[in-house]
Amino acid sequence: MTPEQRSAVRAGCNLAALPADVRAEIEEEKRRCGEQHQEVQRKAAQLYGMRSNRLWVERELAQLGEIGPAVRAVLNKLISGGSKRGNGN
Repeated sequence: MTPEQRSAVRAGCNLAALPADVRAEIEEEKRRCGEQHQEVQRKAAQLYGMRSNRLWVERELAQLGEIGPAVRAVLNKLISGGSKRGNGN
């Protein structure tokens, strides 16, 4: 995908107007992102179950590489109670 095509996609162009190879590339990227999202959610849930052993959790987070910050964010949200917290009801 050329920088111009990527810019057009970000600006919200009609995806049907793009060449087939670019649409295929976009679909592949969406698939990879979906898989990464599922892996982040799965790992955060696993670590949430082991949160009583903080040292182990920190060691696991350090070994996750590029998905580590995303897993930490989801884990923090799980620990804090997510969106259920802070509304006073």
